[in-house]
Amino acid sequence: MQKFIIFTDLDGTLLDHETYSFAGAEEALSLVKSKNIPLIVVTSKTSAEVLDVQERLGISYPFIVENGGAVFFPERFADFDCSGCEKQNNYFVKTVGVEREKILNFLEPLKFNLRIRSFVDFSDDELSKLMDMNIEEIQKSKKREFSEPFIFLENEDENFNLLQKKAQEDGFKILKGGRFYHLVGCLQDKGEAVKIVKDAYRLKKGGFDKSIGIGDSMNDLEMLKQVDIPVIVAKKNGTYENIQLPGLIKAGAAGPEGWNKVVLNYIL
Repeated sequence: MQKFIIFTDLDGTLLDHETYSFAGAEEALSLVKSKNIPLIVVTSKTSAEVLDVQERLGISYPFIVENGGAVFFPERFADFDCSGCEKQNNYFVKTVGVEREKILNFLEPLKFNLRIRSFVDFSDDELSKLMDMNIEEIQKSKKREFSEPFIFLENEDENFNLLQKKAQEDGFKILKGGRFYHLVGCLQDKGEAVKIVKDAYRLKKGGFDKSIGIGDSMNDLEMLKQVDIPVIVAKKNGTYENIQLPGLIKAGAAGPEGWNKVVLNYIL
């Protein structure tokens, strides 16, 4: 029997883009749990948010936060050779990105001319309405360590190009998520973090035969490049992100329903 490991995006993939529910994937999730298949969250969310999601899912595996900003390993990975890891509560944290303070120091002087508004500029109430989340969830979303989400208030295409040029010159880059752009360090991406987790499982857990990666947006491209079976789920309107990869599988449905369909197809 083949041993799988699954890497998954959350918003718009395992979680419904609007309701943040994983109800449509419950059948596949039950199968994954019954077979003890590692389910590795790879997301733009913060560690505080992911811990909540893991509790809802009933899992405790390594997870990747803020678009590859860091990898969190549970304490049971204590004998894993995690050089450079720091202890944070019950986790060993391997940092890939740069500190948020450095990101904010770069972004702040550019906001007025490039018509940018970032997370630090929004009130909790504004973000709650924008993201359809309660205040407690918003406060956890704002506990960012390795990234800064933002939007352009006007002239998006032109100002994006200007910011991208300045970011590259200063060692940063821009990622596009479902609701926000994300400013991160130039070496930070989901793919690099996925490689760290794969290496850990090969050393610590006896390896695996096949890796599956499931996402929904261009933000997931680097993750999908690092897996044996790359999967993209549809958007709510039935369209797919224009990702071109050898062997890329289209799930055949949107969000958690698509996630459910493709996992059952490959694991059963």
